[in-house]
Amino acid sequence: PGSQGASAFGIIINYNYQANLGLNMCGIAGIYLQDKSKIVDNTILKDMCSVLGHRGPDDAGYFLDRNIGLAMRRLSIIDLPTGHQPIHNEDKTLQVIFNGEIYNYLELRAELIKKGHVFYTNSDTEVIAHLYEEKQEDCLQDLSGMFAFAVLDLSNRKLLIARDRLGIKPLYYYYKSGIFAFASEVKAILRLPCFQKELDFASLYNFLSLNYVPGPLTMFKDIKQLLPGYYSITQDDTFKIKQYWDLDSENYSGLNEEAVMERLGHLLRNSVNMMLKSDVPLGAFLSGGLDSSCLVSLIQEVRQAPLKTFSVGFNEKSYDESYFSRLISKRFHTQHYGIICKPADLIEWLPKIVWHADNLLADPSMVPTYLLSKLAREQVKVCISGDGGDELFMGYPTYQADAFLKFYQRIPGFIRRGIIKNLANFLPASVNKLSFEYKAKKFIEGSEFDLLKAHYWWRTIFNDRDKELLLSPNILNALDSRDSYVNYLHYYNNYPGKDNDLRGKFLYADLKLWLADNNLSRVDGMSMANSLEVRVPFLDHQLVEFLMSVSPSLKMKNFTLKYLLKRAMKSKLPREIIFRKKSGWHIPLAQWFRKELKDYTVATITGAAITKSGFFNKQAVELLLNDHFKGRKNNTFKIWGLLVFAHWHNTFA
Repeated sequence: PGSQGASAFGIIINYNYQANLGLNMCGIAGIYLQDKSKIVDNTILKDMCSVLGHRGPDDAGYFLDRNIGLAMRRLSIIDLPTGHQPIHNEDKTLQVIFNGEIYNYLELRAELIKKGHVFYTNSDTEVIAHLYEEKQEDCLQDLSGMFAFAVLDLSNRKLLIARDRLGIKPLYYYYKSGIFAFASEVKAILRLPCFQKELDFASLYNFLSLNYVPGPLTMFKDIKQLLPGYYSITQDDTFKIKQYWDLDSENYSGLNEEAVMERLGHLLRNSVNMMLKSDVPLGAFLSGGLDSSCLVSLIQEVRQAPLKTFSVGFNEKSYDESYFSRLISKRFHTQHYGIICKPADLIEWLPKIVWHADNLLADPSMVPTYLLSKLAREQVKVCISGDGGDELFMGYPTYQADAFLKFYQRIPGFIRRGIIKNLANFLPASVNKLSFEYKAKKFIEGSEFDLLKAHYWWRTIFNDRDKELLLSPNILNALDSRDSYVNYLHYYNNYPGKDNDLRGKFLYADLKLWLADNNLSRVDGMSMANSLEVRVPFLDHQLVEFLMSVSPSLKMKNFTLKYLLKRAMKSKLPREIIFRKKSGWHIPLAQWFRKELKDYTVATITGAAITKSGFFNKQAVELLLNDHFKGRKNNTFKIWGLLVFAHWHNTFA
C-alpha cells in the first residue's frame, strides 16, 4: 500500500509499483451500484483489478465514492512520472481512468489551455477530463486514437464508459439487478461475488461457426461487449447505450486514381507519425508481408535511429516467412529479432494464451502473436503492427472469391454440382498452408449460396450440418436461432452505402466482425499478456473513413488484391514483397495434429470439457479427429476450435 488521500468527493487510494515485478498497456475496471444506500466494497474492486495486472505492471490506482468505484492498472508509455490514474479535472469533480493512447492529445491540450483549462500532468488521459468538461459525450468526436475509458462526473453521479471507433481496445460490462460493472477483460467481471456463471449457448454456436464470438455477445449470458464506436451512461437508476461513430458516407468520393493516391499518401504518413509518439523504446512487428513492410518503410523515413523489428518463423517451409522479414530488415537496416514457433511452444503456452483470450477466441495465429509479443517485450514497450490493412485495402483472397463467384454461378448447376464438386472431392487432404485443395472445397461449398451469404461462408469453420451432428440435443433445443449468418446479415442490412453495393457490404461487415472480434481481439489479448502496447496505423479513423469512401474497384483491380497499397509502395519495397501472394499468418497445425501434437490433442479434446460436459456428441468428436489423423479430411480449424474450447472451459466455466 502507498499513500491514501482524501478529496471532497471520495477516497483516492494510490498503489505504486515498480516496473517488471513479474506481473504479467493498461487495464480498467469499475462498479456503479444504483442503490445509493450501498457502498462499493474496496476488496472486490481490488480483486477485479488484480487479474488485470499484466495489462499494467507499472502502476495501480483506485477511486471510491460510496456507491461508485473505479480501478486501473497502468503501463507507462507517455508522461512516465505524473500519469498516475485516476486523473481529475481542476476541482476534482471528474475522475478518469483510461486504457489506450490519444494520438492528437498535444493538439487538444493546446486548444484546452487557450480556453483556460489548467493541467497538472503531461498525460493524454488528462486531456479527456478537460475535453469532457467542454463537450461531455461529444468529446468522443475529437479523440484520435485507440481507447477504452471511463469518466465519472461526481457533480451529477454520471458514469460514462466508451470504446474507440474500430474496437482496438476491448471493453466489457455487466448490468443486472441494479449493479453495473465494467472491465477491460471478462475475467475481471467474473470476480464479482454476485456474478453467476451461465454459458450463452448462442455464443457457443457462433463460436463453432467462426472460431470467435461476435459482439455484443460473450460466452457468458450476463456479460456483454461494448461495441466499437459506442458509449454507455449509467446515472442513478438509468442505463443507456448509444452509438457515436459509424461510417456514414452513402456514396464513394468520386476521386480519380491519382487524387486517391495523393490523399492516401498524406493520411498514411500522418498516421504513422502520430503513432511514433512515445517516451519509451518502440519497435515494429515485421512478418515480411506487404502491410508490415510498408509500415517499416514509412517509419524509417522519419526515424534516425535503427528500428527494432520482430518476426516469428517456422521449421515447416510452406509456412515460414523468415526470408521476407530478413529481406525487409536488410533493406531498411533494422535491428531484427526472430524466433521459431515449434509444437512444444503450443503445449507450453496454450493454457496461458487461452486465459488471456477469455472471451473464447480460436485464431491459430494467437500462438505466434503471443510469442512475438513476448520476444518484443524483452526489447521495447510499444510495437507498430499492420493489422487492418487487409480489410481496408482488400487483401484477403475471399474478395477474389466473391468476384469470381459471379462468373462461376453462370456455369450450369448440373456441371457445378455433378462434375466439378465430385472432382474436388477426389483431391487428397493437404497439410500445406492454405492449399489448393482446401480453398477449392471451401469455394465450391459456398458457391451454392447467394453472394452475400457466400462471403460469410468463406470464413465458417463448422457448417450447419456439422453443428447439428456435433452439439447435443439439449444445446440445440435451447437455441432460439441456429443461424450464425445473422451476424453478417445484420451489418449487410445496416450498411450506410447503396443497397446494391455488395463489395461495400463485404468490407463493412468484415470491419465490424472479423477485424474487431477476431483480429483486434487477438492482438490486444496476446500483446497485453506480455505488457506490450501495439499500435495500428492503418486504423487511424481518418484513414479508415477515407479508404471506405474509395471505390472497391480501385482497391482490387482486375483481381489484383491491395492494388492501391501496392502502387503506393512500388518504388519503396522489393518486387518480391509487392508481388508475392497473400499467405496469411498461419501455423502448421494440420501436420502437427497428425504428428507431434496428436497425443496432446486427443488427451485434451477427449477430456471432461468436451466429452463429459454434455455439450457435444462424443462420437462426432472422435470421427472428426480420426478423419484428420488418417488423412481423409483436413479438419485443422475445427480441431483447433475444440482444443481451445477445452482449455477455456477448464479455466473459466
